[in-house]
Amino acid sequence: MGARLAQAGDDIALIARGPHLTAIRAHGLFVESPTGDFHLTPSIATDRPEDVGVVDAVLLGVKTWDVRAAAAAIRPMVGATTGVLTLQNGVEAPTEVAEVLGKEHVIVGVAIIRCVIAAPGRLRHVNSVDPNLTLGEIDNRLSARVEHLNPIATECPVRRWGDRD
Repeated sequence: MGARLAQAGDDIALIARGPHLTAIRAHGLFVESPTGDFHLTPSIATDRPEDVGVVDAVLLGVKTWDVRAAAAAIRPMVGATTGVLTLQNGVEAPTEVAEVLGKEHVIVGVAIIRCVIAAPGRLRHVNSVDPNLTLGEIDNRLSARVEHLNPIATECPVRRWGDRD
């Protein structure tokens, strides 16, 4: 999803580790997708969030059991208006991020999309169903920072958190 923001023209930093980080630093990130393959070279690729500085938004894509530690690790990236989009399975992640960083930073997200690391530096979108993303502020209000994340819709349609089918 961060790669789609980069494709839409946003300046992104990627936080990765191990062989995946090494490959991204050497060759950029390749994305294979049914909606079109592409390549990007992030302005920053690091395993140290403190190297990035304050950003507009953080897409928190870690396993559920790593949410608290990841939220603490990204603290140097979080300024007064930074949004942190939680994209974990389970319902606890937004609350855990709020407990670590404050609820004013939480953007709640539910993504139905499957992407795997096919090889270091190469992601493969492998959905067998149409992907979609529902997101919004934790208190369900409209905000400019949520609207700014809409370029992710290149990959999947975005619905506001409070919308009903």
